[in-house]
Amino acid sequence: MQDFIEVIGARQHNLKNISVKIPKNKLTVITGVSGSGKSSLAFDTIFAEGQRRYVESLSSYARQFLGVMNKPDVDKIIGLSPAIAINQKAVSSNPRSTVGTVTEIYDYLRVLFSRIGHPHCGKCGREVKRQSVDQISDSILDQARTLAIGQKPCVIEIFSPVIIDKKGEFTQLFESLRRDGFKEITVDGQKFNLNHNFVLIKTNRHTIELSIDKISIIKKDFKNPVNLKLISSRLSEAVEIASKKSGGTLWIQFDGKEKTLFSQSFACPVCNISLPDIEPRSFSFNTPYGACPECDGLGTILSADPDASEKIPNLLNRYLETDNEAVRKRLSPFIITSVCPGCNGQKLNKVSRSVTVAGKNIAEISNLAVEGCLNFIGSLNQPNIFSPQELAVST
Repeated sequence: MQDFIEVIGARQHNLKNISVKIPKNKLTVITGVSGSGKSSLAFDTIFAEGQRRYVESLSSYARQFLGVMNKPDVDKIIGLSPAIAINQKAVSSNPRSTVGTVTEIYDYLRVLFSRIGHPHCGKCGREVKRQSVDQISDSILDQARTLAIGQKPCVIEIFSPVIIDKKGEFTQLFESLRRDGFKEITVDGQKFNLNHNFVLIKTNRHTIELSIDKISIIKKDFKNPVNLKLISSRLSEAVEIASKKSGGTLWIQFDGKEKTLFSQSFACPVCNISLPDIEPRSFSFNTPYGACPECDGLGTILSADPDASEKIPNLLNRYLETDNEAVRKRLSPFIITSVCPGCNGQKLNKVSRSVTVAGKNIAEISNLAVEGCLNFIGSLNQPNIFSPQELAVST
């Protein structure tokens, strides 16, 4: 077997008809000034020829998918085996990039937290668990009791989020809802009658809420057992239908004001706060589902120096909106970067930060040094940390 890779007459790119012998089974370093031909020899000659020969050894059927590889400008290469090249990767300076995201380790952490994470109430800190239909209905009635004053009714509207931020026209969904007897939906905040013709833009993302029921209740209804039983039964039925249509979540609107989320997945019985389903995207600070709303997932916020703002009108807006690097560089000394007060630099929203594994949230684990993170992951195999089901998922 040849002990050397022998290159004879290499003229690829800026190589000047050079010949070299490179020993096998040893680490060989090619050095030189910029433009001396290091990459031309290593990648464009030796590696390229090794790849070309390997592809030629494959069947004609396999080669048709790989394409034709040109022979490098070299007289002869002796003792060459199939080659693998590990090239340098230029990591971007994007502020959203971290060691975890670049190495994709953070993706595995997101999956781990979505599968076995323990969500907590962002208000009282209690661990939240799944709610039943009856628990949701009782919670809605408790809130309605405080809103119904005298003869003024409290109007309860029940919505089912059947589609959340997905692309499509959803024609078949609308047909199915019509057949089931539903009349009204809300698409991206705008109400539509299902009996009327309308078309959604297929390439746009849409959020669709199905109107389930609208119940009016006054103060004296709570004192009348018959009325209260009828209203409670109707509300429970609407909650169950809404939950089934959406897979466990529903929106309740009291008196036409801001909607409140209720979920059969996770909810705090003390604060009456429901959490959305926990998914891998819930822990991504690069998406609206996981990012802190105050800093958009950057962990920092920018502000203008007060003294400079008096001299330079609209300083911060000019810095953020300009595409001119020279202008940005000139204004940068007057821009102050500070830790986001909303997430304390953890980049995630309150719901995502409230999910823990072994007492730590995903941001706390991500901020550990590599050795500390490895020790934490290794400690998860200890007994009494997970239930048997969680242990099966985590390993």
